[in-house]
This record gives sequence, C-alpha cells and structure tokens, in this order.
Amino acid sequence: MVGSESPEETYRKGRLNGTPEDTRRGSEGAPKFLVSGVCGPQTYFYQSRAPTIAIVGEILAQPYESTWYWIVQQTFRSLFPAALHAVPPNAERRPTSTNYVVCYLDLRVRKGDGGFAMTPHPRYQHTLEDLFLTVFVHIDDWLKPYQFVLPKQPAQKASYSELFTIAIVGEILAQPYESTWYWIVQQTFRSLFPDLPHYTRYHRILRNAEKLVAELALSVVPKDSTHHVIDSKPLPVAKGKRASWAKFPEAVKGFSTMGMVFGFKLHALITPAGLFKRWAYVPANTSDVVVGRELVVGIEDEVVLGDKAYIGSDVVTPKRSNMAGSGLWEAWMTRARLRIESSFSSLVRSMTLHVAQVKTFLSLRTRVNLKIAAFNLLHSGVLCR
Repeated sequence: MVGSESPEETYRKGRLNGTPEDTRRGSEGAPKFLVSGVCGPQTYFYQSRAPTIAIVGEILAQPYESTWYWIVQQTFRSLFPAALHAVPPNAERRPTSTNYVVCYLDLRVRKGDGGFAMTPHPRYQHTLEDLFLTVFVHIDDWLKPYQFVLPKQPAQKASYSELFTIAIVGEILAQPYESTWYWIVQQTFRSLFPDLPHYTRYHRILRNAEKLVAELALSVVPKDSTHHVIDSKPLPVAKGKRASWAKFPEAVKGFSTMGMVFGFKLHALITPAGLFKRWAYVPANTSDVVVGRELVVGIEDEVVLGDKAYIGSDVVTPKRSNMAGSGLWEAWMTRARLRIESSFSSLVRSMTLHVAQVKTFLSLRTRVNLKIAAFNLLHSGVLCR
C-alpha cells in the first residue's frame, strides 16, 4: 500500500518523495542520498538535514533559495558538513546554479555591440566574510571625511561603518526584513561585529542617516555621461482593500502602468551604465512632467531620454500617434531607454523593493536609498576582485 511505510522505513531505504535513491553511509553512520544531475556521483547531502535548511529559510523569510543556501554554506559548516560542495536538494530541476542566481553587470568588460558583459554575483567571488570586509573597507574609507560631523554618543556601540556595512550586505543578499537580517548577523558574525547595539538603536541610526546613504549611492556614479534615461516606478504602501483604511498620512492614490497605486512613485535618472544618478520620491498622483522638469535642472544641455509620460518637460520622448512632425526620437534611443527598465527590475526582483512594509515616509525613503546604494555598488564594479 502506497504511503503505509513509516518515516523510519522510508529513511532507512533512502527514498525521497517515494523515489528510490542510492543509499550510502558516511563516517558517522548517517544515511545519505545521492544528489543527481549537477555535481556528479561524488556529491552527497544528508537526507535528514536537507529539509532543515529549507524550513529554517522559510522561518527567516528568505526570498531566494540559492542565496539562503549560500549563507548556510558560509556560516554553518559545523552543522552541515556535507553541504560544503553540494547543491540544493531540488537542483536537478536547474542545470547549473548560475542560471538562476542574481547577476550584475561588470562595467569593465564591454561586448562588441557596446553592451555590458554579465558576471556572477559577488558571492561567487567572495566568501560571506570577505564580502563583509570588502564592503566595510569601501564604506569606512568613504566615511572618513564625515567623521567629524557624525554624532557620537558617550557609550556608542559599533561604528557607523559597521552598521552601514550590515545594511548594505543585507540588501546585496536580498534580505527582505531588516530586523531578521540584523538578528542573523548578531548570532553568526560576532567575531566581525563584537559590540553591536540593540536593534532599535540600529534602526534609528539608519533612519537618521537617510541622506548620508543617498550620498553613498552617488559616490560611485561618474559625473560625465553621454546621455541619461528617466522613468518612474510605483512604491505602493498598501494594496487592495488595505488602501482604503491604511494609516499613512503622506500617501495618496494615483495611477501608473500597474493600475491604481496607493503610496508614492520613485522617479529616477540613470546613466548609460544603469547607475542611479538622481531620484525623487513624490506622491503617486504627481504629474510625471512636473517631476521630470525638476530632475533635469542643471543638465538641460545633455540628452535625457524618457517615455511619453514626460512629453512637455525638457526630456526627449517618442511622439504620440496624433502629433505632427518627425520628432527627435531615433532608433538607438529606444534601445538605450530600456536600460532603466533593467535597473528597476533589479531593484524589484533582486533587492525585494516591494516586499517589506513600512509605516513612515522616512522609513520608505531610507529603505529605498539603501537598495539604490547597494545596486550602485554592485553595478559600478567597486566590489569586484
């Protein structure tokens, strides 16, 4: 009878989801099963511990299986020794790990067609500890001019460089919840951060440093560019029925290509490499034309590309079907404008832009600024070896 076996019998026979597997025993006598299809017959994973990693990842609200599995490999080797060179249990559904991990652009390598070559995520170039150290060194060097103006408490725990490093690495690793990520760091990286403050103080410091985080994001953006691209992204703070009774004084209802939005919009100006150079947070019902005029102040002589929503501002846009004349829009501009769609997509898909809920406008701005800072650091190449 199917399903009549006890868990002990299924485990003893080495079956996974009813499929017979190659059963072997390790040095501790614990049964193992063969992970098929990727790393070859020499790669094994403990059957009893495979679901443990996945379940703990769900408890800690990890959005990406590959990122969480890599964190486990880096930090819990004593608990999961067989996971050092293994792959996730369901890896047979994916040919290689690099097909589904988050990638970023290495701006130092150009393709023949003028594009940019994709390289793996920094976690394939660094260990997790090295990633912390690389980000810390960059932020600490950048913060040196600010050391005399940053407030200091008599019994302050941890430096601003350490706290910013924790936040930026959390964004790089797509951690959706600030409190959960801070708890993970406290529990597993005490050797790197031996004297961390309570989470509430960490939270307040980041919120108060909202503008400083934006300066960090801008510090890696080149000053000169051949052209810029402008577009907007909705930032909803409540969806569906919650929009009618959500308590968020600054948020309003507006419309975008996604339909009705209750919250705000992020208007951004990017470079040809996709780095965020200017951005603004406005209520969702604010006209794109008004914001476009403000964002291009000072660069009116440069080419700024946008979609039809910015017609009427100092932005080069395609003409509407009922407009006379040929306009200034050329074929290369259509390709160039798509770059901002990729940048926004990375914020949403790779850095969980729309996942976490915030309660204040300041928290929203700080959280998005952190994501933009992490994005610019990744795409500028400063974290590359």
